[in-house]
Amino acid sequence: MPSSRILDFNDPYEYQRAIRAGNGVEVFPTTKGDFRAELVQINLDGLWMQRGRESLPRIVHAAVNADRVGIEFPILGNQSPYRHHGVDLFPGDIAVNDHHLTARLSVAPCHWGAMSLTPAQLAAVGRTLMGRELTRPSFAHVVHPDPILMERLLGLHDGVARLARTTPERFAHPEVVRSLEEALIHAMVRCLATDAGADIDARAAHHMTVISKLEEFLAANDVQSVYLSEICTATGVSESTLRRCCHEHLGMSPIRYL
Repeated sequence: MPSSRILDFNDPYEYQRAIRAGNGVEVFPTTKGDFRAELVQINLDGLWMQRGRESLPRIVHAAVNADRVGIEFPILGNQSPYRHHGVDLFPGDIAVNDHHLTARLSVAPCHWGAMSLTPAQLAAVGRTLMGRELTRPSFAHVVHPDPILMERLLGLHDGVARLARTTPERFAHPEVVRSLEEALIHAMVRCLATDAGADIDARAAHHMTVISKLEEFLAANDVQSVYLSEICTATGVSESTLRRCCHEHLGMSPIRYL
C-alpha cells in the first residue's frame, strides 16, 4: 500500500535501522559533533524512494537487498561529492548499485536520494521503454546522465518528497500514485539509458574485495584487540595495499578506522 513518512534522528544507530532496501546498514560519523539526520521514505505501488541528509561526515556500509535493484545520487547541486565504491559521486551522477556491501564516504554533510524496484519490475520497464531488459549489474558503477534528464529526475524526486511534507493524504489516491510512479520510473530509466556507465576495472574490483574481507574480519573479532599484521593476513594483501584500499574507500588509514 502506498505510504510516506518523515523521520528525524540524533542517533546514528536509530537512523541506520530505519534505512530501507538496505542489508547490513551501519552508519559511522567520522568527526565529533551533534549528529542530526532526516529520512524521507515514500513507497508507491512498486517503487520505493528515500531521501536522507546527515549533519556530519560519515561512512555508511550497506548492501542493497537481493529483492531490490537500487540507484542513489546526490540531491543538492552545490554539495561536496561523496565516495561510493571508492569512486567520487558528484552532483548530477547516479550510482547503480550491485549486491555487494559498499562503503559510502562523505567528507561533509551529505544529502542523498535513492530509488529501487524489484528485479522483475526493472526488467519489465526496460523491455517496455528500451526494448531490452535491465538487470542488476555484477559490479556497481557510476552513470553520467544527460544533465537535462538528470534535472528532470531530481525535480520529480524533490516534488514527490514535498508532497509527503505538505499533503501526504494524496498518496491515498490510486491515480495520483500511478502518475507519480510512472513519471519517476520513466525519468530513472531514461537517465540510465543515456550512459551505460563504466565497469569496475580489475584493480578496483580487487580493492572492493579487500574492504569486504576487512569488514568480515573486524565483525568476527570485534571483542578483542587486532593488529595490522593480522589484518594483512586476513585480507591477503600487503600493508601498503591495505592502506591504499582504506584511503580509497574509507578516507583514512586502517588503524584510524579501527
